[in-house]
Amino acid sequence: MEQYGVSRIICHASEKFPRHSEADVVKLTDGRLLLAWGRKTDGNDTSEGEIVGMYSSDGGATWDEEPHIIRVPWAECRNAMSVSFCRTPRGLHLFYVGHDIVPPGEDVERGMTTVYQSISTDEGGSWSHPVAISFRNEFQVLNNARVIRTSTGRLLAPISAVDGPILERYDFQRIFCLYSDDDGVTWAESNQLEIVGVPLMEPGVAECADGSIYMTIRTKQGFLYEARSYDRGTTWTELKSSGLPSAEAPGTVVRDPKTGDLWMFWCNTPYTGHWFDRNDVAFTLSRDSGRTWEAPVTLEHDEGRSFGYISVTMVDANVLLTYYDWKLDRDKPNAGLFHMTEVRQRIIPREALVG
Repeated sequence: MEQYGVSRIICHASEKFPRHSEADVVKLTDGRLLLAWGRKTDGNDTSEGEIVGMYSSDGGATWDEEPHIIRVPWAECRNAMSVSFCRTPRGLHLFYVGHDIVPPGEDVERGMTTVYQSISTDEGGSWSHPVAISFRNEFQVLNNARVIRTSTGRLLAPISAVDGPILERYDFQRIFCLYSDDDGVTWAESNQLEIVGVPLMEPGVAECADGSIYMTIRTKQGFLYEARSYDRGTTWTELKSSGLPSAEAPGTVVRDPKTGDLWMFWCNTPYTGHWFDRNDVAFTLSRDSGRTWEAPVTLEHDEGRSFGYISVTMVDANVLLTYYDWKLDRDKPNAGLFHMTEVRQRIIPREALVG
């Protein structure tokens, strides 16, 4: 796997901050890279957390020694995580999920979530106060590195949601897109996709060369599912298996800016029935807008570790990936949930990936 670049940990866990995960990277106008991710005081998704960032001036070869704070919890939110960067004429947007404040004495696991955006007009030097873009009283998930701006200027934020506590209503998850035609000032919802008894989770989207929008969907059916929109993300149809074998983990789909091909990065470990068996990072590409996929190649593999939540950033002649890296305890996976999770980076020469 050495032919696919260099892989290393760039955000290290500690006893004070034992979880670092769900990152995204953006190239700034001065050529630097800005990396943002969620840093937590415990391993659970619902634990208190903040968004932090680091800069690189050499394409990701090195990063700041210490992160700076981007967003701490505020009055409506006890935990901010799962970041996505996107540019519009209004500035640099940062999208993230916030866990709502719960009344004293209530179980935080029963709390709902909201999707927020902040905007920077000075290339990440400062950020506006969080503004909600979703208004459902539900548990909503917007994965990291997910929001795109299409060729028509529409913002698309693919969401999974469930009407109640996630652990109690897990199998009732369904998906939709929030979309905005005024660069994030106002938002509307697409139609909703659901299958009774089959949780549809953590979608990602990419604009295809043929003008359609392709959606990849996490399931626990042993395959990534897919859907497609022919009206810029307003309506989604063609919900079915993609044929790509997958652990219970999300895929990340992006469009190659040079060729228009679709790239998929995901965990194609065979589904075991355990969500934590995410032992590899794989890559494939489609030359026909996601209708067929080429044979996958493995970029990362370790039976003793779990990987996932991949971001993809084009940096000159390289492709920069980030994903979480968590050492598994198969005997007690939930007891030490995401304890000592770190952010791993892989820089791959583009020619090594696609020739």
